[in-house]
Amino acid sequence: MASIYTIWIVFNVVLMCFQTAYQVELSFELDDQAIECFYEDIQPNTTVLLDYQVITGGSYDVDVTVEDPTRKVIYSQIKSQFNSYNFTSLHEGTYTFCFSNEFSTFSHKLVYMELQVGEEPPLPGVKNHTTVLTQMELSMQEIHQSLNSVMDHQTYHRLREAQGRKRAIEI
Repeated sequence: MASIYTIWIVFNVVLMCFQTAYQVELSFELDDQAIECFYEDIQPNTTVLLDYQVITGGSYDVDVTVEDPTRKVIYSQIKSQFNSYNFTSLHEGTYTFCFSNEFSTFSHKLVYMELQVGEEPPLPGVKNHTTVLTQMELSMQEIHQSLNSVMDHQTYHRLREAQGRKRAIEI
């Protein structure tokens, strides 16, 4: 009996490590005097998180805009090096996330972007749980949250390292 319970715990811990909200992470090159836009269909009342950072190029800055499906600009930053923008969608439709390097005449940029749409789904079995969570289940939730935090910190430090390495090479 103990071995079945152990297998169940191990299975749930492994499953927790692979469950995340719908998100996209990518790095892309933004040529001088260019605009790159990304499009995402989003339902109303959905939380959206946009993180971005310029890794290399020029003064490490880009113009960023986010438009809702009605073409209304809901976020705009001029010559921004990095930022995090969190919002709740009001309309159903295609949201536009644009990065512009139009002000630069000779330097292209390398930009990191993460787009997270929606909340992370609940852990298996937690949503249907009718009683108080056990200490083991609470510990598993804390471990899951800690692992997500570790992944975010690793991404941040990898970007900082890439930026520092590029600057050192330029010297």
